[in-house]
Amino acid sequence: MISKSLREVYGEVAVTPGLMIAGSDSRHYGQIADNAYRFNPFKLTQADLAGFHGANEKMKVADFVMGIKAYIQIIRHGASA
Repeated sequence: MISKSLREVYGEVAVTPGLMIAGSDSRHYGQIADNAYRFNPFKLTQADLAGFHGANEKMKVADFVMGIKAYIQIIRHGASA
């Protein structure tokens, strides 16, 4: 569902698991959900990543909009499953 959603928004992209080294609220969902994915559908550069949770944290508006579109597709596919 995630791969399909990302390809619908971003085109033919490689969707692979990765390592998330940051804290995530999803660690709390294990008690109420069978699956919790630590997932980020936003296109980010190294400079974007370096600024997370720091002064002047930002990303491009177009990249933010595309990430929101990816979440919308994931929700649509999940609701119809």
